[in-house]
Amino acid sequence: MDKLLESHESHFVVANDSVGVNQEQYQNQNTIILFSVFALIILFILYIMMQILLNKRIEKEIKIMKRYHYYPLFIQMMKAVFLLVIVFIPQLACLSQVCDWLNHLANTLGFANIVTYSVANYAKSFMMAAIGVIVLEGGIYVIRTRQMKFLERW
Repeated sequence: MDKLLESHESHFVVANDSVGVNQEQYQNQNTIILFSVFALIILFILYIMMQILLNKRIEKEIKIMKRYHYYPLFIQMMKAVFLLVIVFIPQLACLSQVCDWLNHLANTLGFANIVTYSVANYAKSFMMAAIGVIVLEGGIYVIRTRQMKFLERW
């Protein structure tokens, strides 16, 4: 081993020299934004597919609730809020592990750390997501009930 290291034929790449190249190559912010937008579009498509598959069941539930003089929109919003609270508590408890896992995944793919452990930032992003979910659920409900009224006319 000593003879190999002392020979002129051996060539080793110093890790410090390759770090600058990797950061320039992989730290393109446009790539991260593009990846995030792609993931958001996929999630939205999956949500729409789920709503289409559950359409008949949800329409029947809405008709039953209206028959017994319940407020289906209020109940649906309360279910969404309740599920968000159920998700929030375990996520907050596991926030440091999730941050470590996401950073490890990003490092494996060649990116630098993508998230930092911050309860305040997590609370802000969760509140934005919660508002988005509630608006999306309310919008789907309005579309579904107007569609039902349109079908009842025919």
